[in-house]
Amino acid sequence: MDPSKMKVVDLRSELGALGLDTKGNKPALVERLKKALEAKTGKALPDTSILDTSTEDADEPATPRRVPAARTTRRSSSSRLAATPAKVTTALEGT
Repeated sequence: MDPSKMKVVDLRSELGALGLDTKGNKPALVERLKKALEAKTGKALPDTSILDTSTEDADEPATPRRVPAARTTRRSSSSRLAATPAKVTTALEGT
C-alpha cells in the first residue's frame, strides 16, 4: 500500500483504524500513515512524491461549473415615484 497514491478519504480511514489523528491536509496524512506503517512493519517505505495527484479523482465525474445568470437592471415604476407637491402661496402670506 502506497500512502501517497491513496485518496484523502482512504488515508483518514486507515489512520482512524490505527487510532491516529485524522486531521490535516494530504501531505500531512501521507506522512503520518507512512510513519505508522513503517513502525508497524519495521520496514522503510519508499519515498514517493505526492505532488502528482492526477489519479485522486479519476473515478469521479467532473462537476460542471455554474455559469452565473445574466443580471438585469430593475426599472423603477412611475407609480412608485411620488410627485413633489408644488408650493402653494396664498394672498395672505404676502401681507
